Parts: sequence; C-alpha cells; structure tokens
Amino acid sequence: MDFRIGTGGMSYTNALQTNQNKKVERQSFQGGLEKVIQYKKLTEPQDKIEFLEKSVINKSELNDSIDFSGMTDAEKLEKIKELNDNTDFSSMTDVEKYGIIDERYKTAFPDFYARTIVGCGFVNIEIEEQYYKDMIKAGVANKEEYLYGAYKGYDKMTEEQKWESIQKQYGNPKNGIEQICALVETFKAGLIDGDAFFYIIERVSQKANYAGAESKGRDYREKELFRTTIGFQIGYEWLQNNKIDFNEIGTDAKQSVIFYDLQMQKEFNFEVDYITYLMNALEERED
Repeated sequence: MDFRIGTGGMSYTNALQTNQNKKVERQSFQGGLEKVIQYKKLTEPQDKIEFLEKSVINKSELNDSIDFSGMTDAEKLEKIKELNDNTDFSSMTDVEKYGIIDERYKTAFPDFYARTIVGCGFVNIEIEEQYYKDMIKAGVANKEEYLYGAYKGYDKMTEEQKWESIQKQYGNPKNGIEQICALVETFKAGLIDGDAFFYIIERVSQKANYAGAESKGRDYREKELFRTTIGFQIGYEWLQNNKIDFNEIGTDAKQSVIFYDLQMQKEFNFEVDYITYLMNALEERED
C-alpha cells in the first residue's frame, strides 16, 4: 500500500517543529545504548531504581492468589469483572485505580497488547471492550497516557531508565507476540514517535496475516481470509511461532510511506530507523 502524504492528505504530526529536538535527544540516547549492545548485558538501572517492583498500587487489592492458568478467555474475563466489581475504588487515586485494573488484565492476558493492538484485536474484541468498560466505571477512561506513565514510573525516569526498564521486562523476546508487546511498551513509555509506531504496527499485522495464510497453503487475499476473524487468527498464530524481522518491516515502511515534503520524509525515515534500532537491540539482551 502506498501512502502519499501531502497538502491534501494525511499529515505527519508536527514533524518539522518537534522532531528535530527529538532527533538530537535520540541520537544522544543511541550513543548510550551502544554500551548495552556491546556488552550484551542489562546494565544496572541508574540510581538503582526498582522500576517494575516499585509500584504505587496497593498489592493487597490485586488478590494475587488468583491463578488464571487453565481458564478460557471467557472465564478470565468473568473473574476479572468479579474482582473489579468487588473492589472499593472510592478511596483510591486515579493512578491506583488504573494500575489495579491494568495489572489484572495483564496478569490474565500477558499478551494483552498483541491481542488488542494488531489486526487480531478484532478476534479479541470482548477483552478490549470489557477493559475499557472497567476503566470507564472506575472513572479513569481517556486518561491513559498520563496514568500509565505515572503508574509505571515513566514520568520520573530518564530515557535510559525507561529503556532499561523495558529491557528488564521484554528483553530477548522469543516470538512475534513478545516483540509486539515490547514495541507497544516502548511507545507507551514515550521513547518512540506515535505516527511511525502505528505505521510499523500496521505492517507487522499485514506481514503476519499474509505469512500465516501462506504457511497454511492459502492466500490471505481470499475472500474468507482478507480482514476477517479467520485471517487475523491465522496471523496471530503465526506471530506465536515466528519472530518479526524489523529490518524488513522498517524498509517496507520507508518505501511505502511517501511524503511530498523531503524534510518530513527524512524525519519519518529517522523515526522508523530508530524503532528498528531499538527492537534489534532487544535481541541482544542476555539474562
């Protein structure tokens, strides 16, 4: 698909005004990442912040004794709804409310991001719908960008700290599902540009759908596969058993997304290369 972006079409959000500053910051950040890649080890987080262990959430509210293993998706959703309906959110801050609901869903569905953000979101629409209903009921819907950053601690981290936290959770992904989860986390942490991120996600989903169909001796362009529940499910299964080549995805994005403004094209290409760089760096992580 060829997106030609110009005065009459889609716009690349504030590219000329904001991306130059981002570029300087990210080039400096990339220089720091070279050490991580060179030694292939996760460095100690700056100031020894316990990123993922430090939480503003009252863990007793989570009822961590719940074991979701062996449950169907419907049973998991029923259990989460029961937990949320029986939780008194009245005395909690918005960050606590958001964090409790989010952690419950991520515990039940570790692949939550992959289930809801790529094409297979159409397959898992019930999960996404209940998630947002719970957020609305708790009064924290439409505040995700701020609340997620606060609940994860990203609002107090440097770029390097955010990256080290993401590596700690998602380093050395084993399949495309884990890669997507890492990519989404990188976006939610504010490390990558939103426009480029969504273009990359679109191409990852497309790649998975076509490759999944081909692996089963079928053509994704068939009527019963193209943008259907079956087609997306096949793509999701492919991601469970294969890894994404972000070099290939990035090259495709840069060749397909065309700007009439050369400077905007350069900025978009830089953002895509930056995403590719980070995702490749995750592959170097060793336990």
